[in-house]
Amino acid sequence: MATRSRKRQSRNAVPSVADEFATACLGDARLAKRLLQVSQSCSAAPDRSFPDIAGTVAELEGLYRFMSNDRVVPEEILEAHARETVTRAEDLGTLLVVHDTTEFAFPAGGARDGLGRLRSSKQGFLFHASLAVSCEAFRKPLGLLHAITWTRKARRTVSKARRDDGARESARWDAAVIATNERLAGRASAIHVMDREGDSFPLLAAMAGRRDRFIVRVAQADRIVVDNGERVRLCEAAAEAEEVLEITIELSKRRKGVTPYQRKTFPPRDRRSAVVRFAAKQLSIQRPRGRRVGDLPKEVAVNIVHVWEPSPPDGCEPVDWMLFTSESIRTKKEIRAVVERYRARWVIEEFFKVLKTGCAYEERQLASYHALRVALMIFVPIACRLIVLRAISRSEPDLPATVALSKTEIDVLRHFSKRVRLGKAPTVREALLAIAGFGGHLKNNGDPGWLTLSRGMEKLLMHTEGWEAALRAVGIAAGM
Repeated sequence: MATRSRKRQSRNAVPSVADEFATACLGDARLAKRLLQVSQSCSAAPDRSFPDIAGTVAELEGLYRFMSNDRVVPEEILEAHARETVTRAEDLGTLLVVHDTTEFAFPAGGARDGLGRLRSSKQGFLFHASLAVSCEAFRKPLGLLHAITWTRKARRTVSKARRDDGARESARWDAAVIATNERLAGRASAIHVMDREGDSFPLLAAMAGRRDRFIVRVAQADRIVVDNGERVRLCEAAAEAEEVLEITIELSKRRKGVTPYQRKTFPPRDRRSAVVRFAAKQLSIQRPRGRRVGDLPKEVAVNIVHVWEPSPPDGCEPVDWMLFTSESIRTKKEIRAVVERYRARWVIEEFFKVLKTGCAYEERQLASYHALRVALMIFVPIACRLIVLRAISRSEPDLPATVALSKTEIDVLRHFSKRVRLGKAPTVREALLAIAGFGGHLKNNGDPGWLTLSRGMEKLLMHTEGWEAALRAVGIAAGM
């Protein structure tokens, strides 16, 4: 007797990412074949549970065996994807490589083999990614060029454990830059983009010494710099820089952080417009006192770009940040390019969000750190394609909805959508807002988030299944 399939469709489906892993070297043709099968199934329903993705008991058992198999090396899966990423990067010539770290947290109950403890008291691990992004206005994610995962030790000796973790984790920033440069091997020019965690004198000195291109958000505005031969604080030097540009930018909404560090460093804010001014100058960063000298230079020459909001609305935190960069700042166009390229950091934030929400990664019922790492590497290219698909509605909103939805799904949206009315020929943008409306999104609240879209797509799927069942019933009755 055939096993009944449980496989369910998903409106979060993306084109199969199996081609990303075609060159994976797993040492066994059967494992390589299974990787292609698993990645194709996950692409079709990235937001579903593994039982729903697999469809049958036999397929589910095969999926779990593959992910738990010690011979399946997560780094080899990523290696194949990274090679495809380099090919895409080579076509561009210059690209942004955005580096950042996130935590993947899983419920503390029912310990999973190999996971460590996080600051939130949950079990999990950390993930540092180097995401290739196009320099064009669309900011298309090309894929990962490098990634590492690690766990933190239990804090038996708190001070020593924190020192060990801090030293280990800070070293990974430069290791990621080196690995990315080696991966590209001159086939494309990378501009390394980092948030405040990248503001480290050893890291900046290393990148400057190699003549890497970089844009790094300043974390220590009171550090000592040399400006026109005088030792002053960075904030004082920035305040004396000549204003060269004023523009209006859009600030995205930011929710309250989970950890104390996030709440202090990234306070919540509402979405709003801000009129900001730019200034730029060249100076040298002084080596911090008390640091082990080693091979560190006494100072590092960098360019800085200062961005501030002179008149913020009442009750709003003003925009005020600085960037260290290797990029030229001779013209207004070049200064603005530095800021715009730094703002491409939103892509990696979105990438992490899609992994956690659009791919439901933290809900995966896998019993070990190894299996979770295998699954993560499979979901990496899926998350990139999910971002691209949603971005279509932003960059080309007037394309017909038929490029993303079937005729039946559009009919269902037109019939059931109350918040967004669809005409005879709806656009991609209109269809996206209608789906988000199913998930509780209000049209005037800006672009919908991944959680809202996932909820809306789930409801669309349910309505569509009912719609098609009704049509079949009508057809059967008419045939009788």
